[in-house]
Amino acid sequence: LALWAAARRPGDTSVERAAGARPARKPPLRAVGVVSLAGITDLTSYASANGCGSAVVPLLGGTAAQVAERYRAASPIDRIPIGVPMRLVHGVADPIVPFAQAQEFASRAKAAGDAVTLSRVAGAGHFDVVAPQAEAWSAVLEAVRAVANRGK
Repeated sequence: LALWAAARRPGDTSVERAAGARPARKPPLRAVGVVSLAGITDLTSYASANGCGSAVVPLLGGTAAQVAERYRAASPIDRIPIGVPMRLVHGVADPIVPFAQAQEFASRAKAAGDAVTLSRVAGAGHFDVVAPQAEAWSAVLEAVRAVANRGK
């Protein structure tokens, strides 16, 4: 969600249009940077995964083939370039969101000119990056500090 929110632009009503809803009256807030913690960066490939990925189709109201505009509007990888500095913190041992998703997103974002850093957390699973007691937490703090200090 952090990556998607950062990709929004004033006048961007793509999600509302795709869902058939009335556009929001206020423009989206403009992020100056984003930290993604084990984020789902590609909804199309994630929807085909077992387990948690099965929630994508009901959330978006169909498969990528059925409601392609919704996937393009909501999937961070389809909204590249994001246009703000990004830090992706992802555990290599994540069984829920494969590390390969973060790698592919970072590669495409860099190729499009985005400033993106991928923090590869060895041995960390999906929830380690949101648990202050986990060893992965130091990578999270480093990423947050790096984004926060860019504006100073």
